[in-house]
Amino acid sequence: MGHYCRLCGRVRANERFSGRGHRDHVCKDCQRMPREKRDRIERQDEILGFLQSEYRIAPPWTARPCDCGSGRPFRDCCLERENAEADELASSGS
Repeated sequence: MGHYCRLCGRVRANERFSGRGHRDHVCKDCQRMPREKRDRIERQDEILGFLQSEYRIAPPWTARPCDCGSGRPFRDCCLERENAEADELASSGS
């Protein structure tokens, strides 16, 4: 029985996880991924989680600074773009 990697979604052998990877549920292959790509996957998973729940994205979650470099809050800058991408992912996954 392996462990689940929350980034790639695969069940991997115990040897495919480092000590920190076990705690974070991230395999060694995904840890070698560029940080920006891992962050993007995590944001998409977070957005999909909100879409699958009964609620849309809550204001406290969107108050964090946007990572596009504008310095504006996420809800004022890139939320519409991220919602459109999440809706596209949700529709293609079903």
